Parts: sequence; C-alpha cells; structure tokens
Amino acid sequence: LCDRRQRQMCIRDRDIKYDVPAPPAGALERTISLGQRKMRSMRLAKMPLGRLLGLQLAHFSPLYWAVQLVIIVCIILSTGSGTESARFAVLVYAGAANALGCPELLRDISCSMSEIELSCRISGAKLLAARLLIIACADLLGLTLTAVIAASKFGAELTLPLIMGAALLFSSSFLTLLALRLLPFVRSRAGALSLSLVISAALGIVCLSVLWSTGVWALVCIVSLVLLAAQTWRELSGIESRKEKSIWNYL
Repeated sequence: LCDRRQRQMCIRDRDIKYDVPAPPAGALERTISLGQRKMRSMRLAKMPLGRLLGLQLAHFSPLYWAVQLVIIVCIILSTGSGTESARFAVLVYAGAANALGCPELLRDISCSMSEIELSCRISGAKLLAARLLIIACADLLGLTLTAVIAASKFGAELTLPLIMGAALLFSSSFLTLLALRLLPFVRSRAGALSLSLVISAALGIVCLSVLWSTGVWALVCIVSLVLLAAQTWRELSGIESRKEKSIWNYL
C-alpha cells in the first residue's frame, strides 16, 4: 500500500512539473514573429552586405570556379567560324553555368533547421539570397565574357549569341528550381548536378535547333527572367515564412 501511494505521488509530481498544456493556436507563430522583429531591431543583427557575401564566398567549392575558367579557356582555344560556332560556344557555357551553380545551393542531407536558424542573426532566406546573388553575378559576367570572346574569335555579331545564352541560362535555372521543388527525392549534390545537366542539355539542344530572330530570343529571355525571378521569390518567401520544407544549403 505504501509503495502504491509513493508511485501515485511521483506520478502527480511528474504531471505538475512536466505536463505543460499546449499553447493556443497561433501563439507559436506570433512568438517567433516577435522574436524575429526584435532581432532585426538589434545592432547585432545588422551585418554589412559585403561581409555576408564574403562569408558565403568562403563556402563555395573551388571546383565551381575552376570548371568555369576551364570552359572559357577551351572556348578560346577552340576552332571554328561564323555565327553557329559563336552560338554553340555561348550555349555550352550557359548550360554549364546552370549545372555548376545548382549543387552550391543544395544540402547533402535534408534536415530540419528551423529552430537553429531562428536563433541566428541572419535568416536562411537572406543567406540563400546572398548565394543566389553570387551565382547570378558570376554567371552573367562569365556569359558576357564568353559572348565577347566568341564573337571576336569566330567573326560573328555579339547580340544574338549573348541573348540566346541569357535565355538558356534563365530558362534552365527556372526549370531546375522548379524541378527541385517538385522532385523531393533529389537531396544530394550529385542528384542536383545530374538533374541540372539533363535540363541544360535538353534546352541547349532546343536552342540550337530553332532559328529565331533576335527579337524573338529577346522576348524568350525576358519571359524566362520573369519566371526565374518569381520562382526565386517563392523559394525565399517560403523559407522566411516557414511554410516550405527547407532543402537549401544556406548555412
């Protein structure tokens, strides 16, 4: 009888100490929102853009920069003449740039980072935006350099190859982001690289096979850029509002 009473007292003490009622609906989201607002108002939360970009640059793989440099050198050493050679060289770089940038965004292992990220000074959306900004600047700079080299080397005009390369880069990046969201089983860098390579190669073949004017390619480029911007905004806003599953390598 004594042992039974002791057990009942232990159970009662445990219930008093640990049986915490669930918070009301919406209270958790409101607490997180107030905490984020407080952190943004603190001086420690203000990190200069240059430092943020520098920290993200340190996490980029050296292979990402080396392969881009090798592609540009191969284009310089290649032989050919005319607009077709220039188009082919620019499209090869555009497809490779999309394929190389995708693994720099994806994590090797998918895990829940909500609690850890919410205690950090910089949100995951801002870190992902910094990485996307670095990749976009590097790709556009490399694409312009490749188009200038190809136009001068092969004796072709600059406008059409550059616009075609930009259209391929924007459209393949948009489809890659969309595919990563629709295919939840792609979680590794190797899987992301394979997926982006297939998309870039397929779109590159389509771009080489069609004969459109500069105006049509400019329209395709603009539409692709708008779709890419919308998809990027969706990913960033989903991370910021905690409504999407975190799959991005923003740490």
